[in-house]
Amino acid sequence: MTILEQVTFDLDGTLADAPFERLVLPHVYREMERLGIATPQERLFQEQLRRFDEERRVDAFHWDDLVLQVLRAEGVQASIVMADLIEREDVAKALREEKLFPDVIAGLRAIRALGFGISVLTNGHARYQRAVFAKMGVDTLFDVIVGPDVLGISKPNPAVFTHESLKLPVRMHVGDLLTQDVAVAKGAGIRGVMVARPRQTVDGFERLRAYSPAERPRAALASGLLLQQYEKEHRYLARPLPPAPLTSESDAFPDAIVFSIEELPDLLRTP
Repeated sequence: MTILEQVTFDLDGTLADAPFERLVLPHVYREMERLGIATPQERLFQEQLRRFDEERRVDAFHWDDLVLQVLRAEGVQASIVMADLIEREDVAKALREEKLFPDVIAGLRAIRALGFGISVLTNGHARYQRAVFAKMGVDTLFDVIVGPDVLGISKPNPAVFTHESLKLPVRMHVGDLLTQDVAVAKGAGIRGVMVARPRQTVDGFERLRAYSPAERPRAALASGLLLQQYEKEHRYLARPLPPAPLTSESDAFPDAIVFSIEELPDLLRTP
């Protein structure tokens, strides 16, 4: 079967429950504390914010460099290398025991059976996410895993979808964020689908299960749930709401909302 198009997926909150953040970064914080750095998580967060403010989005999730910057600012000459940390037995064991969300593998296999390629398009650096997925034993489910370190840019720049590293045209992008996934895809002329995971969505989203995936966006807009979700994301990203109201014509208005990756094949069967 010749594969002509692909589906791209965000990673954290879409395919898995942020394994790098939950299972690797806590060890980074402990190592930094051992080296004499007080409140390392806050220090790294502030360094991230500084890079965002300077429009250095590619560098904002370069954890080796973030850690190095904080250590050097305190006169610490040691370094913490993410690749080495991921190989450490206690970290590697935790990653081997980690799973994708329960619906993901069956959903991906069904998408593959329809003749689509499957790739990960994340704002986390690919060097870290590939290593994490390799330890989890799921890296072979994906054709490519790309991030800002490969692309030289990051979401919300719509040019991420046309980078040569993705190899195939993108039919659909799936993610948990209206702002960082849906709007970016639709801005690039690609179908943008929101996956609604309980931890990411506002209260009341479960009521949308009564509708089909294609009907859910309008139901969410009419009920106010979509605006609540949109506002929640902007608060999380510490960004002001755009002056234009959220409507069915907005880029952030999803083409569909799914509660499971297994709902995607039916959407892919329709233009």
